[in-house]
Amino acid sequence: MHGFLEGLVSPLGSGGLNLKPTRLVNEALMLQLALKLVSKDSQWSILLRSHYFSKGKPIQHYFESSIWCGVKPHIVTVIANSLWVVGSGDKIQF
Repeated sequence: MHGFLEGLVSPLGSGGLNLKPTRLVNEALMLQLALKLVSKDSQWSILLRSHYFSKGKPIQHYFESSIWCGVKPHIVTVIANSLWVVGSGDKIQF
């Protein structure tokens, strides 16, 4: 980093403001949103999965969406690093 920005992200003990780089914060928030999209059964996640997913996987073609283009690359990471935990079976429907 250069000059002024270096002072902002430096630790407080070194005279900086201890701010996190916005790129890293944005990436962490996108990963969190991707995890909620894949794993939650809220209305918004069900709606987005029905629109942007096919057979449990993200659709690969382009969508004009400011949110989807940011979240889409992180969904692969979330799916690759997720585990299924077997519960009590209360939510299983036949």
